[in-house]
This record gives sequence, structure tokens and C-alpha cells, in this order.
Amino acid sequence: MSHSHPALVDQAIGGLALLASGDAVAFGTRVTIEQGGDVRALTIVGYDEADPEGGLIAFSSPIAQAIMGAEPDDTIELVGSDNPIREISVERA
Repeated sequence: MSHSHPALVDQAIGGLALLASGDAVAFGTRVTIEQGGDVRALTIVGYDEADPEGGLIAFSSPIAQAIMGAEPDDTIELVGSDNPIREISVERA
């Protein structure tokens, strides 16, 4: 017996659409950030693809979690850091 929940499917599809459009940081985006005068590019990936030295960070990492949903020119304050992160650009990877 199959149980269908159209409202839940619509919500899930709507959530995916929000992640796939716009300039907000999400899974699969390439983000250029500035922190403490240093500029670097990061791509948000799955934990199995992560290579921090190569600029690939897991979506579950503390920095990825801190910048998720941020948009260009947003400033993110990090707990325990005197250097906030400023988003410079966001693009689909």
C-alpha cells in the first residue's frame, strides 16, 4: 500500500527550488569570502568530497554551517573569533 503526502512533497520541492536559485549560500555553491583581510574561495560539498586544503568544505563543517543562507555583502560573526566573515560572492559550483 502506497501512502502519498502531496503537501509534504510540495514543501520539499519548494525547499529545493529555494536552494537552487538566488544568491544565498547552499549545498553546491562556490563562495568567495573575506576574513581578517584574507580572501578565499570555498565550495560547499558532501563530507565524502571534502578537501579543506583544496577549498572544498563539507556542508556539516562549522564554517559551512555559519555561512549557510548568507548572501553577498552579508557579514557573519563567528563565536570565538574576532574576525567576522564577509560574503563577497556566491555562485553555483
